[in-house]
Amino acid sequence: MSAVWNTATTISQTAYEISFLVQMPPLGLKVYRILESASSDPHLAEYVLHNGNVKDKGIFNMKNVKSTEEDITLENSFVKLRFDQSGLLEEMINKEDSKHHEVKVQFSWYGTTSKKDKSGAYLFLPDGEAKVSANELSCE
Repeated sequence: MSAVWNTATTISQTAYEISFLVQMPPLGLKVYRILESASSDPHLAEYVLHNGNVKDKGIFNMKNVKSTEEDITLENSFVKLRFDQSGLLEEMINKEDSKHHEVKVQFSWYGTTSKKDKSGAYLFLPDGEAKVSANELSCE
């Protein structure tokens, strides 16, 4: 059972997402009924929120991590992803062929001119070269 998010920081206290595995033949159709049971033992999703701020977690186990000293890694049986402390993707590992793909992101920005004509929907009038932020952009 998973949480249903109303906003980025609030979860619903009245709605839940239920997931279950089934096997079906190709183009098959089955009907499932969800029944309430007093003896049910639901498996609740667990959440780790990096820089998150969920106040009312309801029935779910949510851990708020304000800052981290190490990279964040997410993986499943197909791929492993490594993110830096700021949350930007740095590396992808394909588990089928063990290939490593380094990913680096950089953001650049432009200022606007102080002249009469300004940048807008149809004009791009920067005040000079792009200014680079702290991160980098390249893909291998």
